Amino acid sequence: MEPKYLTREQIFDENDKYNIPIYQRNYAWEESQISQLIQDIYDVYPDNNNYYLGSLIVYNRENIYETIDGQQRLTTLNILACILKHEAKEVNFFENVNVNLQFDSRLNSNKTLQYFNENGYAPTTFELHPQMAQAYEIINRKLQELFGRDFSKSQDFRNFLDYFLQKVKILRIQVPEKTDLNHYFEVMNNRGEQLEKHEVLKAKFLDILTKSKDSETHRKTFNLIWEACSYMDRYVQYVFKTEYRVPLFGEYWNEIQFHDFQDICDKTFQKEELIETEDDEPENTLLNIVLGDVRVKEDNEKDINEEGLERFTPVTSFPHFLLQILRVTVNSEVKLDDKKLLSEFKKHLFESENVLELAKEFGYNLLLSKYMFDNYILKRDYKNDKESWAILEMKKQNDRDIGYYTNTFDDVKEHNKLVLLQSMFHVSFPQTNYKHWLSASLDFLLFEEVDVNSFINYLENLSDAFYFNRLVGDLDYHKIIFENQGCISTEYPSYFTIDKHFNIGTSVNNFIFNRLDYLLYYNIDTQKNIISEDNKDEDYILFNKNDFEFSFRSSVEHYAPQQPKNNDKPIDNIDNFGNLCLISAKRNSELSNYSPSAKKEHYKKSNTIESLKQRLMMCYKNWDENSVSEHQSHMIELLNTKTTIK
Repeated sequence: MEPKYLTREQIFDENDKYNIPIYQRNYAWEESQISQLIQDIYDVYPDNNNYYLGSLIVYNRENIYETIDGQQRLTTLNILACILKHEAKEVNFFENVNVNLQFDSRLNSNKTLQYFNENGYAPTTFELHPQMAQAYEIINRKLQELFGRDFSKSQDFRNFLDYFLQKVKILRIQVPEKTDLNHYFEVMNNRGEQLEKHEVLKAKFLDILTKSKDSETHRKTFNLIWEACSYMDRYVQYVFKTEYRVPLFGEYWNEIQFHDFQDICDKTFQKEELIETEDDEPENTLLNIVLGDVRVKEDNEKDINEEGLERFTPVTSFPHFLLQILRVTVNSEVKLDDKKLLSEFKKHLFESENVLELAKEFGYNLLLSKYMFDNYILKRDYKNDKESWAILEMKKQNDRDIGYYTNTFDDVKEHNKLVLLQSMFHVSFPQTNYKHWLSASLDFLLFEEVDVNSFINYLENLSDAFYFNRLVGDLDYHKIIFENQGCISTEYPSYFTIDKHFNIGTSVNNFIFNRLDYLLYYNIDTQKNIISEDNKDEDYILFNKNDFEFSFRSSVEHYAPQQPKNNDKPIDNIDNFGNLCLISAKRNSELSNYSPSAKKEHYKKSNTIESLKQRLMMCYKNWDENSVSEHQSHMIELLNTKTTIK
């Protein structure tokens, strides 16, 4: 069938209806995918060129398009249409637009989307689909982040919307009538991978190194480094063959023994067995045509220990990691966007006059940074059917060529503080394009003497700078990290406006809540004692704060509900920061209309601690307008205290 390019306007043609069949998974996009979709479009719209979101594979069943591939994007776009219809009523196009999407055998999904279409995100006793409700909040908050709280009145937003409606396109492909849909769906989900951009990027580096005086050694060493570092879920020592581990990482594999690119060459090339030589007959594959004669043997995995595989989940991907290393290598404003991987390297490195030396420096920084990343940066650790945040180093066992994992720092208290601090940053910025804290951390680890206290002090300063300078003064991340060394700049405003930053309901920035929970972790007893004696709930056992860890929360809860179950009148300062906390969308959906006392009883029976701020709110005997104001005053005072002031 002839494919058809559709603009956003055409997607919502009232004559077109889309259906999500039951064999498709439920709507599951999280903040990283949703925010990235909008951010990607925002980044390209000033160029005013067509932007393609990909394909929508459909089957025409009685004039309804059954969606085989692309349902997550299609659902997100329908939720966005609901937001524009209700939150941006000045935009004429969406005033009469209705959602044109339905779900087979998923009543809650249908009812939620229809409710958004008719009412927006108005308070309701109806239990909304948690992922869809979360998506509504995320999209609305992202638009406010980009264009201001009253984004519909922004001319920049109107320009963006014109571009979004006319220039952003999706390719609708209709499969033939007699297609076996189950077979086609299986094929679509097991299709082969294209040659990735980072593979093309490596070929470019290898081409540059042909100009080196010792090109054969340099190219093979660079390839060795690249391949070793590309396994983001494994410690880099394990990816090297055993004979390289001691020369590069010391007797116990936990001390850097190389000091520049040439030193890595000297420690590996003489024993080179991992890379095929020019005498080997090359296999005529597309990858080898691109990479030339430098190829890794298929038995590369033989010396990789299996114990660490599938145990760790890193905080970023290899393409994004490459951009992070580019950023710290050239000390320039590199965009952390993997779609621009090739163009960013071309702009910041390949067009430099000293490109050859920069290529060698990048190779050295890549290996050094991967070692630092493995041993000093947060990861998700899955062990013994449990998972937790961890910062672990890998060491060789005394009598065996096998490693074991242990806390990177001996001081347990300070080590755990570093884990809490990094996880606070990580969950606050779930999009890989916004992991500026990781750039800062890698820059610190590469160029400073590393100990746990100095690392904590650096990251706490960074938290202060992100809060006081970025949120208020809109100071550029690059300037904060690379020019101000992560410290607060006095050139920019360092005060907050209550009505602009705090008393804005669900639009409060996630980082504010997470920063507050970090501060509360070390000040919770002091804050509990601030509650007036006549309103302190002595019967409520606060919690063991050690049970708390940061998680990916994206739903702002009103502790006193917007729509109480017993139809009582909501409190007057319902949207004030004192009445808000950050929890998971599922938990918010379950308890959103419960009274504060009912929520308190629920959490007494739960071991889960999603929000320290929420638990502190539960220490109040009565929750009313005065309690909200009192709690808010204490919370903002704590937030506006520099983290590094003890």
